[in-house]
Amino acid sequence: MFCRLIFGAVFSLLFSINSICLANNNKQLVTIALIDTFSPEFYIYTYSPTIDHLIKSLPEFEFKFVEIDPEHIEDGIKKYKPAFMVSSASAYVSMMDSNGAHQVATREPKSSPDVGHTVASTIIVPANSEIHNLSEAKGRTVAISSKDSFAGWLIAKAELTTFGDPDSFFSNILETQHVFPDVSTLVRAGMAEVGVLAACELESLIASGAISSNEFRVLNESKSHLGCLKSTELFPDAVFSSLRGVSSSVSRKVAVALLTMPNEKLNFQWTVANDFVPTYNLLKKLEIGPFKPVNIWSFEAFISHYSYQILFVLALLLLMISHSFYINFLVKKRTSQLRNALSDMERFHKEALINKKKLDSIERMSIVSQLSSMFAHEIKQPITNISYYTGSLKMFFKQQDWTQKTDVPWELLDAINAEVCRSSVIIDKLRTYAKTRNSTPEVCNLKQIVGKAILMHPCKFLTNLINIDCEVLADRFETEFIIANLIKNAEEAAVFSKRPKVLINVEDAGHQWKVKVVNNGKELSDQEVQNLGVIGNTTKADGLGWALSISCAMAESNGGHLEFERNKRGGLTVSLLLPKYIGEDNEQKRTESKID
Repeated sequence: MFCRLIFGAVFSLLFSINSICLANNNKQLVTIALIDTFSPEFYIYTYSPTIDHLIKSLPEFEFKFVEIDPEHIEDGIKKYKPAFMVSSASAYVSMMDSNGAHQVATREPKSSPDVGHTVASTIIVPANSEIHNLSEAKGRTVAISSKDSFAGWLIAKAELTTFGDPDSFFSNILETQHVFPDVSTLVRAGMAEVGVLAACELESLIASGAISSNEFRVLNESKSHLGCLKSTELFPDAVFSSLRGVSSSVSRKVAVALLTMPNEKLNFQWTVANDFVPTYNLLKKLEIGPFKPVNIWSFEAFISHYSYQILFVLALLLLMISHSFYINFLVKKRTSQLRNALSDMERFHKEALINKKKLDSIERMSIVSQLSSMFAHEIKQPITNISYYTGSLKMFFKQQDWTQKTDVPWELLDAINAEVCRSSVIIDKLRTYAKTRNSTPEVCNLKQIVGKAILMHPCKFLTNLINIDCEVLADRFETEFIIANLIKNAEEAAVFSKRPKVLINVEDAGHQWKVKVVNNGKELSDQEVQNLGVIGNTTKADGLGWALSISCAMAESNGGHLEFERNKRGGLTVSLLLPKYIGEDNEQKRTESKID
């Protein structure tokens, strides 16, 4: 871009001096616009000699030369009102319909025998790159000279339409704007994995010694009559065209001057191309120029293009509005009655749903209570018998004098007896839950309860972060049951993660201690989180949803509650909040202050 500014400033200065020297009120002013999409070499070796030749060959005209931003071509044409335009073939085809662009001459390199097939794109990668074809370049970073360059990007971009949306094919596009570091330098430095050059530019770099012959590979490689490697089809080169409004006499003189321009010292000549259909199809593929989507057109263009359709839609809309008013008038008398009936129906429906949920909940609670009572009643007798058998074995061992041989049988019997006692406590708690009796709170140490719960249900994913003594006023067994159940659920949820983790920690929550059990299992929906703790609802395929429901009831009976929170990266955090134990005196004062 810096080089372009320098060349543009020099050309403007020379043309201004020339205009002053040749100033003559009788001379006809002819404005020539350049659509700025070319490399600096085009300015030096094509544009400058062409301008010098026109000034020299047509002294009867006063030439004015302007540059137009390729992103605002229409605005530039309205501003400068040029008679002629120098542009790429793509810009020329874009202007054919909107501005009446007509070819005067097309640039033909001496290396090409066919003016309609002279420019293409060459897509390069480093010689040691893992990319071997164009499809493997998807999602990579590409270096280009400019997004407006015909040979340096647009032709290659059209090739990408085979793989879907060309705008999303590469993850990142680096534009050099024809300055250093150039495309080959960016690819060589690893800043880009793919580069797009104009055809024959790679051979020019090799000939100049800027790069070595084996440094890069060409994707979709094919040879052409130009003697250069290319990756795409060939298209016409730069076009010198006339725009709407220029007189035929001026156009004829300029055409003759261009077509008779001496080319002995130049590497090109101006001639006439007959086939711009491939360029037209390229614009259609890329949806640019006359094929831009309607939603990015101007308001005037939209109205002009769809005037008949808009009138038809307006007439249809007017008819529909009239019909709507007529229908509304006919149904007005019935609307209020229908509205009232619908309101009553919705109210009855909502009440029915609420009552159904209540009945379902009562029915499920009744079933759970009955099952709990039945289970406690039925299992109590076998456990009592196990206790009797254990006592009998102890008496038998004493009679056989086993104490002199080994202590192992006594340890096993003590362990069996402890588990029998624990089972009896569980059964009593189930019966208590079924009969909705109150808990018996006592001073408990959360650190010890958590440690015992972990021993009851060891988890290889668990990390215990509780390192302080936290005393709560709660039922020891029920608290232990709740925490053990949360650890079990967290372990089962974490199994779905590649790196399962379960954390248990405690936080100070004012008048309460908060025990948090965190897992990194799968992500739950809002409805699943909302149903947690509701009896009969579970996220497990083989679960019944009773244990968590019982845990919620136990937490409430101990003056606390359970909280459920989704983690940002998946999994769930379940928090058990229980009232702190702050001593009998402080507890009594706090109770009295609440009563006051």
